[in-house]
Amino acid sequence: MEYTIQTDPRLPCNHTYCIDCLQELFMKSMQDETLMPPRCCQKIIPIDLARLTSKEIENFNAKHLEYSTKDRLYCSQPTCSTFIPPALIVDSIGICPKPGCQVKTCSICKAASHGNFDCPKDEATSAVLATAREAGWTRCYQCRAMIELTHGCYHMTCRCRAQFCYICSTPWKNCQCPQWDEQNLHDEARARAERIPALQMPHANNRIQMNEYVQRMANQLRANHECEHTNGWAYTPGGANFRGEDKNKKPILPYAALTQMMRFYFDNDCEIIVRSSETEPKIK
Repeated sequence: MEYTIQTDPRLPCNHTYCIDCLQELFMKSMQDETLMPPRCCQKIIPIDLARLTSKEIENFNAKHLEYSTKDRLYCSQPTCSTFIPPALIVDSIGICPKPGCQVKTCSICKAASHGNFDCPKDEATSAVLATAREAGWTRCYQCRAMIELTHGCYHMTCRCRAQFCYICSTPWKNCQCPQWDEQNLHDEARARAERIPALQMPHANNRIQMNEYVQRMANQLRANHECEHTNGWAYTPGGANFRGEDKNKKPILPYAALTQMMRFYFDNDCEIIVRSSETEPKIK
């Protein structure tokens, strides 16, 4: 019997890639649009070089289609939000491809299908946009979803993975707008401080400590606003139809890690959620 020795693939740019690293790149490109399609030296890497399984190839092609679609349509069902390929959009009505859902969505206004009625885009959408202007909301430049800012950071990541400035809707890092809304920043800093039990006691020293912590937290949020964009945190599921990054991401730490960090708690600029089990002591 003859054995074939598999060598690491050579890319179009003539670089050699470790096969494990190449497969990891393709896997990450399905989660991060900025990596799609995978490239090296600005040259697209053929998918066959990654030696993916048939299921992985199917998932990759589906994500590639989604990311390459300009005016994307997602299922209007808030608990679904599955991407609807252009091939499933007929007469401005898209049918969700997810088994068990198949909700119809209007490709014009992105809401649920209106049946035999005309799309209310001209009136309803205009009214929504007017309200959005008054409330200071913005729209994703890529999928046109409406997004409301609830925290200070102007760096938005939409459900379609597009990253943009909340003020001008320009792709992120392509404008000169400020990165924070000062009032929202201080509101967020105070909200995080109020979750600390030690600062909730009605003593004068604690009130002073609270004000000092809020200011320190605000300064840290300005300097380190990328903390919620790192890969070290878990994502909590959400059901909102339109949301920005500040609504669907919460850093999570297990109880054991929290106990090790208590002495540094006042320097931590991320929200901490404690997951206690029956064997773990409760925080009072």
